[in-house]
Amino acid sequence: MADTRTKAPPAHFTEAEAADIIREASTHALRSQSRERTLTREEVLAMAREMGVSEASVEVALAARGQKDEDRQKLRKDLLGRVRLRGMKRHSAAVLLLVAALASACATPPRGSSNPLGTYSPASQELHEAIAQVDGAFFRAYNTCDVAALSASVADDLEFYHDIGGLVTSGKTFVGLYKDNICGRVTRELAEGSLEVYPIANYGAVEMGVHRFRTTPDGPDAAGRYSKFVFIWRKQEGTWKLTRGISLH
Repeated sequence: MADTRTKAPPAHFTEAEAADIIREASTHALRSQSRERTLTREEVLAMAREMGVSEASVEVALAARGQKDEDRQKLRKDLLGRVRLRGMKRHSAAVLLLVAALASACATPPRGSSNPLGTYSPASQELHEAIAQVDGAFFRAYNTCDVAALSASVADDLEFYHDIGGLVTSGKTFVGLYKDNICGRVTRELAEGSLEVYPIANYGAVEMGVHRFRTTPDGPDAAGRYSKFVFIWRKQEGTWKLTRGISLH
């Protein structure tokens, strides 16, 4: 028969074991409260003294926690800093467009890899060539500041997504931000051989590929880097317009 009697706790503990027990007990006590209370720095130090922990040890722990918070903030600023151009207006919508335009940040050049789907072969050569022409026209306008042509190429309900920057939700906003912040400062190149096009029945086509954005020679990213993109084009009354864009790095 199994022994069901409660075993007495050991009489002696190492300092490490004692610290673990006190930590577990403190965590349990805090979780049992209906509302967690915010403590001041002085109250934390007072609790530490009651537990026999030196003030110096607490200061070291607080400094380490503060450094982690500072590192997180620095990383966020560095990521956003990659897409800031000289003279850029500091508002979130501009950041969204610039992140999309400078998707090269943190990206790596395309590499050969094993593809279980095999080598890309267009389902329709005619569609592939049509989208290649549409892409070329769109970015010729983009590279030459042809605002009218760019505006005619995007849908009113355009949505452009970026995994870091977020979302732009209209063609008008996209073009306006391009005109104010990108025109004359950034150019785009499609990586040769990277374009893939797939049909969407009764709608249009999906375009996928790798491209590179460069800033002006004295800009923050003159060399540029490669990044992936996905565009969705809608064909309506014989005209192609960009309705969705996704930029990943």
